[in-house]
Amino acid sequence: MSLTATRARELLNYDPETGNLTWRFTRRGISGGRIAGSVSTAIGYRLVRVDHRSYYAHRLVWLIVHGEWPAAEIDHINSDGTDNRLCNLRQADSTHNKCNRGRRRDNTSGYKGVGFHAQTGKWRARVRYRGTWTEAGLHPTPQAAHEAYKRVAAEIHGRFAR
Repeated sequence: MSLTATRARELLNYDPETGNLTWRFTRRGISGGRIAGSVSTAIGYRLVRVDHRSYYAHRLVWLIVHGEWPAAEIDHINSDGTDNRLCNLRQADSTHNKCNRGRRRDNTSGYKGVGFHAQTGKWRARVRYRGTWTEAGLHPTPQAAHEAYKRVAAEIHGRFAR
């Protein structure tokens, strides 16, 4: 059985200013008023255990505020997976949620979507969307390539561009 909004509201308080979920009363040795759950360092989100099942805090926030589970994924607009203020949460399909990711760990340019193009000795900017790459040109510096990336990403990703 899936957690209902009524049950979530019975157990948890939501503070829209901080984005925190707190326990309404003491249960299983956890004091009432204490922030619910813990942040998983592996995934960067707060997980809250309710009735023997773990839930992402941002999905619980959506359930408590809107009275229903989100129909899609939840995107953290500022990319901070622990910032669960409602103003920082929006529904997104998987593709749009991925648009808001940061640069990859193996990126050497320091900028998302920018890499060195060895054949020309220039910096290439390109944007990926739904499995297709859109080229944003070759540039003399990584900064120039980044500016080109931002322009093309804004056109393609719209409000989900990062």
